[in-house]
Amino acid sequence: MAVSGTDPMIAAVLIAAACLLTCLYSRRMFKQSNADLQRKTQEEFKALKRSIEALEARILDLSRAAPAPAASTTPISPVKTPVQPGTVIPFPSAGREGVSPETVVVIAAAVTAFLGKKVRIRSAKRLQSPYEIVNPWAQQGRVIVQASHNLLSGPRSERSFTERSAAVEVANRH
Repeated sequence: MAVSGTDPMIAAVLIAAACLLTCLYSRRMFKQSNADLQRKTQEEFKALKRSIEALEARILDLSRAAPAPAASTTPISPVKTPVQPGTVIPFPSAGREGVSPETVVVIAAAVTAFLGKKVRIRSAKRLQSPYEIVNPWAQQGRVIVQASHNLLSGPRSERSFTERSAAVEVANRH
């Protein structure tokens, strides 16, 4: 069979047309899937927005329902001495150890909202931050001890992994 000059040209045109159609179809499918993903993302965003609004409304309702702190006849802070009935002991002022009464009320409201039942906080105090606890002398001692561990010294570090595994296999055989 003899090949004429038009046969390869027809094949080339058919291949080019197939490539063009494949490219156009792929582009159309990409745009369609991208639009679907954008639509789904928008729906999820709207659902999240509705749930956040519902949670904010519930928090507002719970904060309105939380009872205002009244003057209590029971001591809030732990006291070791006996207290006469009717004596009001003030909450310690906000300082190094104490927490302000407003903060205690907010904590109580948050715990009440979380647990779903009323709670009473009897005492609260601030914890030390980790940065206040660090002693510079102790820190320097730790640095010296950790620096003294030279992990790359000794005969084991000079051997490669294959040499060590071969030595282990030989030792296990004997």
